[in-house]
Amino acid sequence: MRFYASETITGVANSTVYGNGLTSTEAERKSIKRVWIITSARQGNYAELWIEKERVANVHDDVLSLNTDTPKFELPVEIELEIGKTLKPAIRCGGTATDITVVYEYEVAT
Repeated sequence: MRFYASETITGVANSTVYGNGLTSTEAERKSIKRVWIITSARQGNYAELWIEKERVANVHDDVLSLNTDTPKFELPVEIELEIGKTLKPAIRCGGTATDITVVYEYEVAT
């Protein structure tokens, strides 16, 4: 069965702000299938995904330039999170802050 979770991260100019992300536990070992990143605007910022201290994705918001009012990007990631590990999103802003919403699609291993 597929599950979905989301969170919004409020960006801060000239800073990197991390979200809470998803953590794999013994009770719920998570297998991340896909991540959607939705940004409030294109301002030359970066959306990132981290597993602990390792950056696993770095997406410039220009890549989010779809023909919509709300730019979004789908990452098919296929990440098996080890127990105790967390997949965390971040927004790295330059001089103009933007916000991101991250939607996770995942399965729980049995």
